[in-house]
Amino acid sequence: MSQIMTVRGPLPADALGFTLTHEHTFLNLAAFPTSATLSGLDAVIDPVRHMQIMIDELMIFKQLGGVSLVDLTARNMGGDIEATRRLSEATGINIIAGCGWYREAFMDEFLNFRPTDELAEELIYEIEHGFGNTGIRPGIIGEIGTNLLHLSAKEERCLRAMAKAQRRTGLALTTHLPQGGVGLELLDVVQEHGVPGDRVIIGHADIYMDVAYHVALAKRGAYLSFDNIGAHYDVPRQEPALIEHIFQLIQRGYVERILLSHDSCWRSRLVHWGGPGYVYISRTFLPLLRARGVSDEAIHIMTVENPKRVLAY
Repeated sequence: MSQIMTVRGPLPADALGFTLTHEHTFLNLAAFPTSATLSGLDAVIDPVRHMQIMIDELMIFKQLGGVSLVDLTARNMGGDIEATRRLSEATGINIIAGCGWYREAFMDEFLNFRPTDELAEELIYEIEHGFGNTGIRPGIIGEIGTNLLHLSAKEERCLRAMAKAQRRTGLALTTHLPQGGVGLELLDVVQEHGVPGDRVIIGHADIYMDVAYHVALAKRGAYLSFDNIGAHYDVPRQEPALIEHIFQLIQRGYVERILLSHDSCWRSRLVHWGGPGYVYISRTFLPLLRARGVSDEAIHIMTVENPKRVLAY
């Protein structure tokens, strides 16, 4: 039977349920020196001060049918994996943790001087044995991404290491992408190492809504992660375009390549601070998709079957 690795241990894939595939729980995006632009309290969700708030956030998600979420708080993003496990235990929500290196602004300088194979072996050890001495194992590789509209040398080295780790462990690999068609470049790199397209998630697809670009990725098997839902600076203006974009992809036969999430990574995005939380998709976005003509079957595929397929190994 296929399984999915959560922070509380392996989970039968069929138990995954309704899943958000690109989120964050505890983090400090201002913790790393070169990420200074992401400063201020909005970028800090602390396990000591905010544990009960986060429990409340996930319980709202659970009450609306949420079962699982993927926490992609990679290295140097100020996460706390043991606190994340306590959060999962307190709420019963299955949390799948990401691993590896994020993007240039959050990458240590020493990565410039370490060979790709050495980085890959380090990551494989972490996947097989857990983070540090916690015994908590990741269930997905990433998010790995780019600062700009192309890979830097450091980002490419880390991406190649993560691709090698994917081939050894079978875990899916998920990406962070800015505006632009850089997803094809990342897909080219990982496929040089034999990573199947259907083990790759192209993140932040809703930042660059070009149908031809998304079709090109989907034809190569990659998943399209629309994961800034509810987080747009101008939701009323942008959301109709996003709904229409997803509808058109479904009409073209790509429903099995679509994932939905919020990328909650700021205090202001949480219900406690007046934001959409982890439930905007359930409360608002799915009804809008249904109103456009997206079937319940298609919604089930995007929120249950696709996450199960890509996370299982």
